Amino acid sequence: MRKANLSLFNSLTPEQWSHYGMHAERGKETIEHLVSLIAGHDLNHLQQIERILASLKKKPVRIAA
Repeated sequence: MRKANLSLFNSLTPEQWSHYGMHAERGKETIEHLVSLIAGHDLNHLQQIERILASLKKKPVRIAA
């Protein structure tokens, strides 16, 4: 999916990046803004995974029988 999205984004003209839709709560959202949200979303999940892994290294894992 990521590869398909990148291909789509790379095909957009400068004018198309400013096209927008209306979000019910946030109002006007351009393609450019949505792409930045998508990129940030990936980074947020990577940070969550890193925090989880770091916390597991600090605590012994107990498996219930």
